[in-house]
Amino acid sequence: MQGNEKLDAISQDLSLSGMRLSLPRQVDTSQLVDISIYLPHHDLRVYESPAPIVPTGEVIWQSGQDGRNRCIAGVKFVNLSEPDRYKIQQCFKFFNESAEFASS
Repeated sequence: MQGNEKLDAISQDLSLSGMRLSLPRQVDTSQLVDISIYLPHHDLRVYESPAPIVPTGEVIWQSGQDGRNRCIAGVKFVNLSEPDRYKIQQCFKFFNESAEFASS
């Protein structure tokens, strides 16, 4: 959400420091965005009634509309709490992926 406007977005990439989003249009880069992220969980009861993590993000970059009329934006988390950081780490563990970027 930015200001009072709520936009539905699709995550294209997630890390411990931020995410890449596919949005229906560009957003104001001078304002922070409130994000609700619903993560997978191995416990079906938790998965069926998820509580999102809700970090605030700063739009670092964004593209114009692509062929599907979507805008791609890079968002950096500015206040990710330790409990939410842990939940993202558990998400990577769920998919058997490393939560840390490794360059080759």
